[in-house]
Amino acid sequence: MDTDFHFIVIDNEKKNNRESVSIGNSVWICCDSIILKGSYIPDGCIIGAKSLVNKKLGKINSLYAGNPASLKKENISWKEI
Repeated sequence: MDTDFHFIVIDNEKKNNRESVSIGNSVWICCDSIILKGSYIPDGCIIGAKSLVNKKLGKINSLYAGNPASLKKENISWKEI
């Protein structure tokens, strides 16, 4: 989801805006991962199990994992069997 389905207003100012989620081609998102609004996952990446993606990730063909997700390995490849 890239929305909260409602707005939070504090002192007449809207505090939570909608932001897109963008996921590249050939991305493997492992189980129980959370991808928050405003996130971007580049082509060919793997997101480790139970990871939290809360920003724009920068490198293609990379492994990201953790809370929040951080770069663990570069120049990876994978394919379905």
